[in-house]
Amino acid sequence: IIEAHFSRVTVGEWTADRRLAQAYYQGEPVALSPTEFDIFLYFLLHPYEAVQHEELWLAARGEYISHQLAVRKMRAQVSTLRTKLDQVAGYNVIHSRHKGGFWFMPNLPARAARRSTKTLPEIA
Repeated sequence: IIEAHFSRVTVGEWTADRRLAQAYYQGEPVALSPTEFDIFLYFLLHPYEAVQHEELWLAARGEYISHQLAVRKMRAQVSTLRTKLDQVAGYNVIHSRHKGGFWFMPNLPARAARRSTKTLPEIA
């Protein structure tokens, strides 16, 4: 469970509204489960950063677990979230890291994202 004192986070075309627990892409709602929303919000707060499975589990569930257990539990959650975000954006938004973990690329498709500058979170 993410503790913070803000209602909206926007990175590029992506927005999370904490009060409504609603994700948006280009202003259009994206249907996510409560756990998926927590993971999405964590990714928005950490764009372009390597994020480990156990960090995501802590953000979504509020508890510490071992790396091995987190990998097992988060693999399916992130896969489902990735599918939903990729479908609305039309490109790979969440990338897997070799040797575990993920990173969130909120800008354009990979080739364009490499050429662009990083977009940092805008918190309201």
